[in-house]
Amino acid sequence: MACLHLVKDGVTIKSQSITESIDVTLEELRTAFGGERFQYFEKPPRINQHRRSRDDDPYLHVVLEIFAGEESEEFPTAGYYKLTNVSVQEAAERLGRTLPRI
Repeated sequence: MACLHLVKDGVTIKSQSITESIDVTLEELRTAFGGERFQYFEKPPRINQHRRSRDDDPYLHVVLEIFAGEESEEFPTAGYYKLTNVSVQEAAERLGRTLPRI
């Protein structure tokens, strides 16, 4: 298993990112995002951390979390992979899922 995080731009007053998380299989990730470009982070990324986010802001970024022991050729290191060229809407379509409040 892995986790797909939808992330808002900016952070809360407590410097946390607002995310919505969905459990996905590695096979789903390979099928939907194999060959895409990623930016790797060892820890959860804070995107545009100098901006404040609000509950009603839209989700703008897609981050995949690969757990230790789940590494693969596509995702060789446990951690976080931010999709650089895939929108939240496109991620939902590729996974064939309805995602929350896009």
